[in-house]
Amino acid sequence: MAKFKHKKPIAILTIVAFLLSMLPAVVFADTLANGIALYNLDNQPITSVKKGDGAIIKGRLVDNNGAPISNSSASVKLVTYNENDGTVSSVAYETYAVNGPDTVGNFTISVPKFVYSAKYYVYEYDSTGTTPQQALGYVVVNPVTFTPTLSTNTVLKGAYQSFDISIPANTVTENTYAVQVVISGVAAYVYNADGNSVGEATYQSYDPIKKELTLNVAQTQLNDGKININFNDVAKIKFTETGTATITVKIAVGDQSTDFTYPEYVGSANLTVAGNDDLNIALSKNQTNVNDSVNDNVYIFITDKNGATAFDAVYLSESGAGVDQPYTEITNNITNGYYIYALNKITQGGTLTLTVKAKKGTNEYVKSATLNVDGYVVTPSVTSATYDTEFPIKFIVKDLNGNFVNNAQVFVDSSSTSAFVYKASDGKYYPATNVIVSAQNTNINNGEYNATLKGVFVGKYRFEIRKLDGTTVMAKVPFQVLGLNTLSISADKTAVVVGNADNITLTVLDNGNALANTPVNVVYNFSDTTASVTYSSIGTSTDSLGKITISNLNITKVGTLTLTVSTTDNKKVGTFTINAVAPKVYVDVPADNVLTDGFKETVTVRVYDPRNNTELNNASIQLVPVKDSNNVDTVNLITYSDKNYSNQITGSVTGATYTFYVKASDNTTVAAAPQVQVKVNGLVAATLDVKPHTITVDKTSIELNKASFITVTVKDAHGKPVANQTITFDGQSYTLGDDGTVVVYYTAQNSTADRIVKLAGFDNVVAKVKVLPPGTANDTTTPTIEVLNSSLTVNTPYILLNIKATDDNKVTNLVVGEKQIPILANKEVNTVVKIDLVEGENPVVIQASDAAGNVATKTITVKYEKPVTPPSNNNGGNTGDKYSKFVGQMVQLTYTKTNLRVAPQANAKILAVLKKGYKMRYLGREGVWNKVRVSIWSNGGYKTYTGYIYDPYYWTLTSIQ
Repeated sequence: MAKFKHKKPIAILTIVAFLLSMLPAVVFADTLANGIALYNLDNQPITSVKKGDGAIIKGRLVDNNGAPISNSSASVKLVTYNENDGTVSSVAYETYAVNGPDTVGNFTISVPKFVYSAKYYVYEYDSTGTTPQQALGYVVVNPVTFTPTLSTNTVLKGAYQSFDISIPANTVTENTYAVQVVISGVAAYVYNADGNSVGEATYQSYDPIKKELTLNVAQTQLNDGKININFNDVAKIKFTETGTATITVKIAVGDQSTDFTYPEYVGSANLTVAGNDDLNIALSKNQTNVNDSVNDNVYIFITDKNGATAFDAVYLSESGAGVDQPYTEITNNITNGYYIYALNKITQGGTLTLTVKAKKGTNEYVKSATLNVDGYVVTPSVTSATYDTEFPIKFIVKDLNGNFVNNAQVFVDSSSTSAFVYKASDGKYYPATNVIVSAQNTNINNGEYNATLKGVFVGKYRFEIRKLDGTTVMAKVPFQVLGLNTLSISADKTAVVVGNADNITLTVLDNGNALANTPVNVVYNFSDTTASVTYSSIGTSTDSLGKITISNLNITKVGTLTLTVSTTDNKKVGTFTINAVAPKVYVDVPADNVLTDGFKETVTVRVYDPRNNTELNNASIQLVPVKDSNNVDTVNLITYSDKNYSNQITGSVTGATYTFYVKASDNTTVAAAPQVQVKVNGLVAATLDVKPHTITVDKTSIELNKASFITVTVKDAHGKPVANQTITFDGQSYTLGDDGTVVVYYTAQNSTADRIVKLAGFDNVVAKVKVLPPGTANDTTTPTIEVLNSSLTVNTPYILLNIKATDDNKVTNLVVGEKQIPILANKEVNTVVKIDLVEGENPVVIQASDAAGNVATKTITVKYEKPVTPPSNNNGGNTGDKYSKFVGQMVQLTYTKTNLRVAPQANAKILAVLKKGYKMRYLGREGVWNKVRVSIWSNGGYKTYTGYIYDPYYWTLTSIQ
């Protein structure tokens, strides 16, 4: 290493500004040499040179007088310069040759190929080549660029999410290298990540100002061409905002494998960070194929707008790529914000759509994401056949663009090879253990692959469409060999009660005879896939009467259970259905399904078996609060087993009849209506509304300084009197009698503010008594409102309403439209109010009230008819100027529309309707473009009208004399 040494510039032929304002004494050649690009030294990096390129750098050293500097005085080297400490170092890991400077100062640096990315300086040394003198210029060798592929284009804020970065094959040619991944542009949360693994990377640093996360990747992790990035709960890294993140992969090789300032290979891709909706989903990958799907998974990341997975229930449905599954609840299978979805259901190429439905309180949100599946699309002519029955089958095979595939093979899946025999050209059957149709030995047209088969085992099997390599699976075709439907199934019960364990005895007949002492298989399918179906045991063999028992069958939801009984070889089969029905529930108390807010009440429930109307003694009964959209209870509910409200119930009770002693208080912090559900065996049997007491007063207003008797009445939510409770009137306490009333003797003093009446302990049970000025308490007459305008039709975008309001006492308040009009309280109020209008009819509501609170309302309609503007063309100019020559003459009128009219103003009553060519005498213009005075011929002679000839289009006068 040598310290950078400043040197006074010498005279030069070509002056080039450079680092630290030094002026190198160098003249650059401008010719190419033998096809190797020439890069002249300059004060700007040469961005076009990259790793793997060669270069010839030519120049000429001269002194201040222009005299050449030869090798006897100086030498030239290619070096690196440390901008931190000012040291220069010879470049030992690049191959290059220096010629010169010769006797005239010319020098050449030839680099056959740059091996590394770097910033290389051309430096003048002393003649011995040991002491650096000054920098003459530099060349930046840029990295080789590539385009990485992300397994997904979208991740979610707040999610511990994973994704893969794929590097194109043969990108790196060196044997030794290191990798760095930089994720920038979107803020992230990093907690205790030092040294922790982030998938196949290791956390290095995070710069919150630059929003830049740096990860290191060992060379061994890139052997498969992929880097897995996993923001898991170990490294505790997740995005905290939405936006577009840039994923940059840097690869440094060989001697420079620790230098990521100038990496040899660089690639970048964009990643969208989403997550501002009430429900957000993203997949860990957006692409798979049929061949790999059998052992492949995709992570479905699920968050709300806060980046959490705080939902009451989450369901998933699947469609496309040969998959068709209805919604199934996955709530309990979501871990750290994601659900692992197995892709082994995929059977065809196409698009797999995964739809998530999430519930939070009464709200339901739905979002979908798609996965592209590479493979074929296959249509079989049949999907099932009966055991030991010959059947033809045709597979029509297309690619994803709808083109027929004529170069494939049809295989029997390896697990299904003993299930079929195929009919050969000789008419004999042979085991279908491998290929049954192949384009290698059969001429395939229009993508049709034909075979004749026979199922020799009952069960569910599969065919595969493979490429001609015989290994790559492009589609899977499910197929079922059905047993002979000869078994007849009956049972001692056709229905079970939901949530009630029951024993079911099946009787199996074969062609009318008991299938006695025979091993059988019993499988079931329930119509509601979200339900739980449990049992303690199912018999595996019939008894001497062909009977078999299912013990303690328990189903959690209403629906239909289909039982399939088959012999163990599956050759004989039969089915039977059992209905799961809800228990019959009666809520005797409260009869109106209402509970009084914050009040002690009873709830009596009776439960019956709907099959025979007998009491269901082992029913599970529970009262639970309804939750709002944020999963918060709408009521604070406490249930007791005794009338003293001392023995609290924390769960459900068992029995056919039960009386709960409850106190349900409205949770006022939630927006949803307060409700309580009655659940029996897990099903909602009834919903009880929680409503407040009512409090009323027989006088809603009293006079200031005048004593009054006021009766206060309080009733519960059922309308029953509330006895012996305390109310407050203007802060003073009173006790209600047995009839729920109390009479308050009260004189309002000092203020006309409303007096508040409350049920003690219940802030939402309130009544108000108005205090009026003396002498107004018996005033029940409303004010009178008059609108004094002569017309409510105008041709301006506003109207000045002339309003008069009167009252036998005083008008104290006036509202016009939505305007509160300031007035001085008086028996008569006159005011003018400007109201803005839109074209057409404008309803205006006027309200006036008096001191006693009596309110009068009057609604009027103001019509704004926009006036016609004169046409802008020559024919529609000022008619007074244009037609003045016709004054006093007989003319006829021509116009574009019928029903032209003469009226005293544009929108008033029509005086006359003119027809085209109507004869009249023109008497002149009346000051505006379309207002004229005309004399029109009628049966009684000419009649003169002064008004508008009104037409919004075009009209003209023509002389007829």
